[in-house]
Amino acid sequence: MQSIPQTLLAKSPRAGRTVSLEQHLLDTEQAAALIFRPDGRWGRNWCRFFGLLTPEAREKFLLHVRVAALFHDIGKANEDFYRAVTHAAFIQQSLRHEHLSALVLHLPTVRAWLAQHDVLDPDIITAAVLSHHLKAAPDGEWKWCQPRGSRTLRLFLQHAEVQAIFNRITTLTHLGHIPDLPMTPWTDNAPWLEAWQRGMRMAQECARQIRKDNAR
Repeated sequence: MQSIPQTLLAKSPRAGRTVSLEQHLLDTEQAAALIFRPDGRWGRNWCRFFGLLTPEAREKFLLHVRVAALFHDIGKANEDFYRAVTHAAFIQQSLRHEHLSALVLHLPTVRAWLAQHDVLDPDIITAAVLSHHLKAAPDGEWKWCQPRGSRTLRLFLQHAEVQAIFNRITTLTHLGHIPDLPMTPWTDNAPWLEAWQRGMRMAQECARQIRKDNAR
């Protein structure tokens, strides 16, 4: 087993330059804040598209975008991904990183933490995170959390970079102390199985609601 990396990477090094996972997530949040700000063209157009007409609704939209940006690649904090971006040869990753990001969002401690906020909707944040590569589905090639390799995956959720991102979310949202995250590897057992089951129930309820809305 390799030691915990000193720096988590967001992508493969290019021209000798590396981008840490922490920096990538902070950069993404900053870009989202600028692109989707309510007084900017993109922000106004997206809010109009979603029917968000009041200043309060627009600020709520922006907050969700920024929190989702901070969470979107948190699943890259795993051994497979680190090996994949630091080796020239192809490395088969057991799980897609955004699948893991969404799974983290379904952990009871994380859900309870986000639920403390008056306006944050954890389901909206999770949906945005899981779908940001458009490679997640209830079945088929992109079935959510369907392993392609080992059924055990070492995670780096205790890494200082991951903790820094949770602290940034705390600063942004004024939530309390960051939640405890599992120290155990991902497997198809507790606590990850329960998180997956919770996510599947949410997805099924969402699908039912969409069908109901389309029937109107």
